[in-house]
Amino acid sequence: MATNDSTSKKKTKTVSKERQFKGLSLSERKEARREKLIEAGIATYGTLGFFSVTVKDVCQEAKLTERYFYESFKKSEDLFQTIFLKMIEE
Repeated sequence: MATNDSTSKKKTKTVSKERQFKGLSLSERKEARREKLIEAGIATYGTLGFFSVTVKDVCQEAKLTERYFYESFKKSEDLFQTIFLKMIEE
């Protein structure tokens, strides 16, 4: 009984290539949106104060939908904490 050596020798290389859109991968687009939200958070929290700003306000400033906010942050406090830690580092 002979085995098919060609299938046992054949190795498939699995490469998970992310789909490109406007030259950016999904992870690059997510990171860019996250950075836009952080910058928008700095602008809105800095001018209006944390307790006066809603997620919607941050998204309007960033020109992104709330869907993208929740892709990066669970709640407004998470964004504020990220901004706070970033400012300390700088």
